Amino acid sequence: MARCPDYEPGNIAAGITNLVDALDWPASPPATQGPGPRPKAFLKPNLLMPRIPEHCVTTHPQVIEASASLLSRAGYEVLIGDSPGGPFTPGVLRRLYGATGMARAAAGAGATLSYDVTCREVRDTTLPVERTFVVCDAMWQSDLLINICKLKTHGLTGLTAAAKNLFGCIAGLHKTEYHMTQPTVESFSDVLVDIAKLMSPALSICDAVLAMEGAGPSHGRPKALGLLLAATDPFALDYAIACLLAVGPRDFTTLAAALRRGYGPQRDDELEVVLTGDKPELFRGKDARAQLESLRPASFELLRPEDLSSLQGRGALKSVLRSLQPLLRSRPAFSNDVCNQCRTCLRSCPVDALTLTGKAPTVDLSKCIRCYCCQELCPLGAVRISQPALARLLYGR
Repeated sequence: MARCPDYEPGNIAAGITNLVDALDWPASPPATQGPGPRPKAFLKPNLLMPRIPEHCVTTHPQVIEASASLLSRAGYEVLIGDSPGGPFTPGVLRRLYGATGMARAAAGAGATLSYDVTCREVRDTTLPVERTFVVCDAMWQSDLLINICKLKTHGLTGLTAAAKNLFGCIAGLHKTEYHMTQPTVESFSDVLVDIAKLMSPALSICDAVLAMEGAGPSHGRPKALGLLLAATDPFALDYAIACLLAVGPRDFTTLAAALRRGYGPQRDDELEVVLTGDKPELFRGKDARAQLESLRPASFELLRPEDLSSLQGRGALKSVLRSLQPLLRSRPAFSNDVCNQCRTCLRSCPVDALTLTGKAPTVDLSKCIRCYCCQELCPLGAVRISQPALARLLYGR
């Protein structure tokens, strides 16, 4: 971890350098590299949608520029890119890179923006469940994949950080396939961590100088944490973030999935934390957790993922409890006052559960799989996640 009070270029550059030094991370290309093309490093930020950096929806461009500059000086050809929610075309990417400041970051670091929208199928037989993923070719072909996430709340998974950010390696609208085939939070989170395991970034960095609390990942509030964090294992980074914010696996579903899979640290005594600065300090185990807790903000509004796993039972009781589930499930709610009928939510819904017949869309709850893509991708924040009264009564939500 590096303390970083703001996005002033000198502070960010010093923080990134300190993180790399503390991890003893080999940023330089292999010594055996001979004449010919330079090895490629691909920087994968969180670029959910075209929003300006001040909204804290995307990784701040100064973090990208500092990271790209470090890798460029080390001898890499640096590419910057992402596959955001929705269509994956050069035109969409051009608008995205301009709005989020990535074009400026690339120019400042001598890096190249990736407009490669080709993809490939990759099968992994080493995962707990054999899977085939359609991934962005430029990311897969790179010599070094660097995962640079933004710390935010998330309506489906509780938080989005290192592991969740790698869902953006899935090409374009292929993301909707995983929402359809994995309709529960648990099974979808298993897919997310399997993608992270498959992509295995060489380094994961988290922009938590300004994080997002409340109605993330696109319409929450900026929250000053003043931190940059990094790890060579994305699951270790997520574990540390959970300690920092006092979030348990139940409320951070990709952490829960990583623990189920055996990815990353499984206990506090497997955690090591270095607090960088003039005199770097190393903390292990319980001391590492205590150090993270000492940096916890006084308040941070989290989102609690839906969890109906307590509705168990056998025989007739099981049938009764299952019949209650529709009355307890969260659902998207649309604001007539905010919606401008842009139809982004209709295009984003993987199961065509939305129709536009009035001022704002209506949702067919018999089709809705609660992926909340509509809430995540709405450009105006016209969608909120609503909990039924019975769920609030039973779970205090």
